[in-house]
Amino acid sequence: VNAADDEAPLVPNSEADSGSGSGKGRVPVLYYDEHEVSVVYFRAGYTPNDYPTEKEWAGRALVEHSFSIKCPCISYHLAGTKKVQQALAKAGELERFLQHPSDIESVRGVFAGLWSLEPSDPDGMAEVAKAAANPSKYVLKPQREGGGNNYFNDELVKSLKSMTAEELASHILMEKICPPAVGGTLMRSLASTSGECICELGVYGIYVGHGASASLNESAGHLLRKKILGTDEGGVAAGYAYLSSPLLCDDEVLEGQTPAVAAGTAERDHSQHTSKRPRRT
Repeated sequence: VNAADDEAPLVPNSEADSGSGSGKGRVPVLYYDEHEVSVVYFRAGYTPNDYPTEKEWAGRALVEHSFSIKCPCISYHLAGTKKVQQALAKAGELERFLQHPSDIESVRGVFAGLWSLEPSDPDGMAEVAKAAANPSKYVLKPQREGGGNNYFNDELVKSLKSMTAEELASHILMEKICPPAVGGTLMRSLASTSGECICELGVYGIYVGHGASASLNESAGHLLRKKILGTDEGGVAAGYAYLSSPLLCDDEVLEGQTPAVAAGTAERDHSQHTSKRPRRT
């Protein structure tokens, strides 16, 4: 639904109680073609190009202030940005959301290095010099999703030198993750390609909330992306990566082997283990 569509606009023409128990909690209800809109799913709206005029911003504001469920709402949208990821990696930030030291340590243990590129951040500015000298160890990321937006290697160095302070501040610098590689065959549109591959596992989350109150907040499955070793970008829709699945294997397959060798063995021996009960990824 395009909130800026003149022919069939979204309009707030009644109100509903948000559940606060007072008149102050009343919010607009959206209607589209005389039907109440219960859920608004954003297929677009994630880049500045989606908001070329004030009309699009007004449409987004109309939706955000409505009683409809937004997927994502603006707060959840912003929480997924690179800048927020970088901010959460700062010392003391996880402590605002997690209580137990062991949980904080576990979460922080899977963070890659993330640095702000604002001129006032000495740590980030120091890391820029390191990235310029060793660009293969870093990724320069803007506030974008979907693949095809990041800077690597020579392009990273060029961008660090050519961008203004304001442009750099809209990016973050990230330590490049180098997972173990295993052999594989990837297929898209009936065309296959083979070689050493690396994987990236993403875990889905479901969140339903209103203000500071959460009605539902839990994990809901996963997505495994696989790509040929040496491919910098990782977006599936952008054509860089392929959808894959974790392969569960028996304990004895992993005993005494490195993660890369174990993963390769599990793939090769998949047909021999299908009758056994899988116990481990």
